[in-house]
Amino acid sequence: HRATRHIHWITLDNQLIVKLTRRDASEYFPAGFTTKLVGQKVELSGKLYQHRNQQRIKLRHPADITLLR
Repeated sequence: HRATRHIHWITLDNQLIVKLTRRDASEYFPAGFTTKLVGQKVELSGKLYQHRNQQRIKLRHPADITLLR
């Protein structure tokens, strides 16, 4: 996980980059949510896209993510 001024970038399995804007994070997700994802299995909904030879997906709302057991 790394963060810039406006975006949280979360790398899953060294393959998929999840983009979560700070605005969406503060509006829709509880504080510390991104750190709770470490070591978790998740299922994401959204449009997968390619950028600079990386697979990325934008996370916008809690409905877009499911924690798996």
